[in-house]
Amino acid sequence: MSDIKSFSLAQMAEFAKGFDDVWMKNYISHNLAVARFLKPTLLKEAQLDREPMIFNEMRILIIRKGWTNPSINLIEHHFKANDLVFMGSNGLFQLNSVSDKVQGFALSFTSELFYMATGNHPPTIFDGHLREFHMSLKSDQLNYLDNIHDLLYQNVKSPNPNVQVCISLISAFLWFIDSIYEENEKTGEPALSREHQVFSDFIQLLGKYTPQKRNIEFYASKLFITPRYFGTLVKKVSGKTAKEWIDETVLTKIKIELRHSDKQVSRISEEMEFPNTSFFCKYFKKLTSITPNEYRNGKTNMSAIKKSMKTLI
Repeated sequence: MSDIKSFSLAQMAEFAKGFDDVWMKNYISHNLAVARFLKPTLLKEAQLDREPMIFNEMRILIIRKGWTNPSINLIEHHFKANDLVFMGSNGLFQLNSVSDKVQGFALSFTSELFYMATGNHPPTIFDGHLREFHMSLKSDQLNYLDNIHDLLYQNVKSPNPNVQVCISLISAFLWFIDSIYEENEKTGEPALSREHQVFSDFIQLLGKYTPQKRNIEFYASKLFITPRYFGTLVKKVSGKTAKEWIDETVLTKIKIELRHSDKQVSRISEEMEFPNTSFFCKYFKKLTSITPNEYRNGKTNMSAIKKSMKTLI
């Protein structure tokens, strides 16, 4: 897996600079991609049909016309008009074939934007128990999502984009998809299994207790299961270990504090109940390869997001 290339939003944004005519109805930054009009030539120019790639961020594709045959996490699929496709972060993707007349729209975002849009209680279908999923949309459902997506596009492409409106529209987009999922469950689709329900409960607990609680034993006790069984279950359901989920959630909350507050690093460390600032900094650097101050002063802070929203692609 280490030899497989990754394809992040940052890489996509750089790639898009050479294809202004193709990307004229799309917006891409290092944190968000809003694609109003996907074309087969665009997918091929990105070389997604040549070899598997790891997509770093969450991605949602809705097909209007045509069809496509991709492999997602090594499983081949056939998607057609009115299909919605979701792929979680760090998913393996390869485009095997695609029709010449395929059209669709897509949304992709980083974990930080996802957390800002969903908070401590993410929609069930996006809580991580499904690494990927797809479902067929009714015409009115597709149109509803299309309208939200278009509003999001109009906002980020405006001369003065509103970041809070952007976050709220992403939230509305995700929650409406979740409502479709719940509607499908009521009409005969299988409900969550016991294992998936335990995992979903774990995700809810993460939102409530992190970043202060960072050990596996705490969450296992809250779920009334042994740490060993808890670790096995989480890995089986999500493909990631419980420790990876805990670290990812803690890291996201740290990044949001660094990005959106003027608190000293020592204050953040104290509020998050780390033993000391040194331990906090070592924890952050171990997961990111940079220090908290380097992250705060880097290109990924909110001022950079606002600035990038004002840059037409």
